[in-house]
Amino acid sequence: MCCASGRFCFCALPVFGQYCCIWNADLARLPHLHHHVCDTLLDCRVGVDDAFIMLQSWDQHKHIRDLKQRLCVVMVHVGPSITITSLTNTVAFGIGYATPTPQMSLFCLCTSIAVLFDYFLTFTLLAPIVLLVSPKHKLPALPPTEEPSVAEHKLVLKNISPSIHKYSAFLHSKKGRVAAFVLSVTLYIIATIGVANMKSTFEPSKAFPSDSPLASSMDGIREVFNEFFPINVFVNRPPNISDVSDYANFNRMVGTLEQIPESYGQNRTILWLRAFEAFDQKTSQLWEFIGMQAPKNYTPSYENLDFFLQQLNYPPTIKMEADENGVKRLKAFQFTIIAKDMSEWSNRAIVEQKCREILERFPEFNASIYDGDSAVLNLLLTVKIDLIGSITVTVICMTIICSFFIPNQIGVAIIAFTISSICYTLVGIMSWWGADLDPVTIVDVLLATGFSVDYTAHFARDVCPMLQAGTSTVLCMLPLIFVPTYAIVAFAKTVFVVVAVGLLHGLFFMPVLLCLTPQKDNQLFKYCENGIGRRKKAPPANTQASIEPLITMPSVVTSE
Repeated sequence: MCCASGRFCFCALPVFGQYCCIWNADLARLPHLHHHVCDTLLDCRVGVDDAFIMLQSWDQHKHIRDLKQRLCVVMVHVGPSITITSLTNTVAFGIGYATPTPQMSLFCLCTSIAVLFDYFLTFTLLAPIVLLVSPKHKLPALPPTEEPSVAEHKLVLKNISPSIHKYSAFLHSKKGRVAAFVLSVTLYIIATIGVANMKSTFEPSKAFPSDSPLASSMDGIREVFNEFFPINVFVNRPPNISDVSDYANFNRMVGTLEQIPESYGQNRTILWLRAFEAFDQKTSQLWEFIGMQAPKNYTPSYENLDFFLQQLNYPPTIKMEADENGVKRLKAFQFTIIAKDMSEWSNRAIVEQKCREILERFPEFNASIYDGDSAVLNLLLTVKIDLIGSITVTVICMTIICSFFIPNQIGVAIIAFTISSICYTLVGIMSWWGADLDPVTIVDVLLATGFSVDYTAHFARDVCPMLQAGTSTVLCMLPLIFVPTYAIVAFAKTVFVVVAVGLLHGLFFMPVLLCLTPQKDNQLFKYCENGIGRRKKAPPANTQASIEPLITMPSVVTSE
């Protein structure tokens, strides 16, 4: 590795990138929230990841004596890989900015800006400092009879450890392919069960810190909502109760609402019109009895409504408005359907959606439902579609970005499949870990989709830096599990899972898929497939023609 100054530089780089992000947020007068704690730790993860790749490549090319030429080779070597991961992470967080949750939207915006700053600082600050602090001692010259590129490939092959040779031979073997198939099928079965059992719901206690008294108070409310839950219906065009047809349609609408399975029925519905109709009928009978009104068939009307409301002190749920003649007329009112078994937010969302569909069948009354939690309930109704759509859009964006740097169409297809596989497995495992299908999970999975590219683009570069990046990611996110807030802990869990699943795909599944792709005129590839770990025979005589495809093959597939 480089000297201590270089290591300190790449550790401080993501912090500097986050500082630039906070500075820009201050200029834009964006509010500072506790989610910015995640911004700093997440940005450290992304910045250290790129630094691992660059410093590892710098160390691998230490045989190049000219530091300027060495830096050029390193930039060409790691540039596509770092660019792919940085752009995809920026795009993933940028898509997350469209989430309807303001806090998560601001979190995605700040992180997207920080990742973009990290990308520019990696090449404009880290690379020059690594060049300046590197020792300028003379290294032995390469043999003059060999081309530098051939000698470089020899050095790379020579430095590969025996364990890597054995692991490569296992990936090329039938046992490795069978193991990959069995493991992938098992993983997909587990993920499918988790996805099938995932509930589209939201727990209010998750909106508060776990040690807050408000979180524990939600349990009592659940018991209340199981026994009593009011569904408030606002009628903005009251029915004409003197019109038999209009009044019958209104009663039909109310009766349909009372027939839903979660409703207690007519006995518990709070509808003042029924009490007023009985009051108006008795008043009419009284006037007929004392002779102040001629006997006739009773027809309900609003003539006695003002007197009726006066006895009730004009309740706020009934709105009267004077016309141009000064006569008070009914403008709008509210009635309430009492429901049960509404402690689950997903059930609340479904029941209220049923009620809205019923009200839409009677547009003449311009009725609507009000619920203080409608913003969350509406999200729960479309959370599955939103999740699938968000993942699809993100994967398409990732694939398009990768296609600009990867000329091999098979490689792009493998990357798209790997990203989709990581996302699907992630959602299933998160379900087993206790996550619900809520807006927080949507944002977390969306951001994890951007991380999954790292384990495909970095595979061609170096295995060791990818392991280091995964370890650093876990270490950066580890402090978040001690924060007593559901959104932050859920994000940390998502990162842990995507690191584990991503490393499994990047170091096992993806190499096996690459080995299954057709290799044309690649003698050394066939030599490796026959048992490179045993090293029973030397490479072919035409070293340049045989070694070159092996080194460039992964690069063509995944980054260069």
